Amino acid sequence: MIEFKKHSWRLPPSHLAIYLKEWVHESGNEEKHDHNFLEIVTIMGGSAEHRSDQGTQPLSAGDVIVLKPGIWHGYYKCSNLHIYNCCIGTDIIKNHLAWTSQEPAVGPFLAGPWAADGQAESLIFHAAQQPLQRACKLLSGLRTYLTGTSAPHAAQVISGLMLFLDELAYEFVRQHPAATVADHITPSRVVEAIRILETDLARPWTRELLAARVYSDPAHLGRQFKLSTGLSPMHYLTKLRAERAADLLLRTDKPIGTIADIVGWPDAFHFARRFKAYWGLSASEYRNQLHPR
Repeated sequence: MIEFKKHSWRLPPSHLAIYLKEWVHESGNEEKHDHNFLEIVTIMGGSAEHRSDQGTQPLSAGDVIVLKPGIWHGYYKCSNLHIYNCCIGTDIIKNHLAWTSQEPAVGPFLAGPWAADGQAESLIFHAAQQPLQRACKLLSGLRTYLTGTSAPHAAQVISGLMLFLDELAYEFVRQHPAATVADHITPSRVVEAIRILETDLARPWTRELLAARVYSDPAHLGRQFKLSTGLSPMHYLTKLRAERAADLLLRTDKPIGTIADIVGWPDAFHFARRFKAYWGLSASEYRNQLHPR
């Protein structure tokens, strides 16, 4: 059983849900915890051990960590670990930055790796000094803007985020050219299929039904979907439902049975099995441990 801290960060449900913070962990541990947002961490100095579902990895200056919503991680054996956190709400990713899925560098960078069963994995890579410094300078400028105004303009926030992401994404792709597929343009049928799934999670989807909705052959859509997202259509649907269920558990007081209906797993046993397989916790454990009342 994964044990989490009981005071995990939660971003407010806002169209500008963003959190920027510079930290120094002089010593000790930052225990395992979970977030409901995309987190990008740049390591500016010091050292530590990073622990997540992928094991233990050493951290040093220049490392960059990208964590999808729901992934747990922690810092251990910190020695003057100097980090910069950029935490971005999922609404910003889905709305303001949705177009980046078609962008050859930022798209793969934000998508991150996925396991074959649709579970998210963390991404860690080492950035060269100059792009890392430029990225953090951009982040500092955005942080100054956000702290200096009570009503930030969305255009300012999104443009600042894009410049920051652009620096890190192109550094990542420079080191890992295989991260981009040839002509990384998601086929229009895949884009439409994803939009349909996101807006109608409760429908009892099958690959054949989804393919019919986008006027495609099921096998052909499956191949395009796998190439574009790394997942089959049904594994992608599992990911969407698990993430939506987790979000509702944390942000609302809706009964678990109601949430199961909303995400399209109305059978209580099926919902319980699917949720625990994805997150490693039952729905009630997830809500109680990560969002205690």
